[in-house]
Amino acid sequence: MHVLVQLCHQSDSYSDILSTFYAEHARGSQQPSDDALARCLEDLLKTPSQPTVYLILDALDEFPNKFAMPLPREKVLSLVEGLIDSQIANLRNMCH
Repeated sequence: MHVLVQLCHQSDSYSDILSTFYAEHARGSQQPSDDALARCLEDLLKTPSQPTVYLILDALDEFPNKFAMPLPREKVLSLVEGLIDSQIANLRNMCH
């Protein structure tokens, strides 16, 4: 969610998308799913005529490995793979 908020400060178009997303989730009283957040991020990144966005991820190897369910690291990596596969024109990513 922090990435979405940071991006909305960069563009009125981003801010409009995030405002709509906020309204769709009962003005903040309804927790969006991880998938909904990922779709919102992708919508922001696909907004035409916007500056290049650099998505830098660090320390993914430091996520805890305590549970048998999908790990947070796996969810993040899956999100990044989806973004890369979508070939968004103004997205640059650096995984470190």
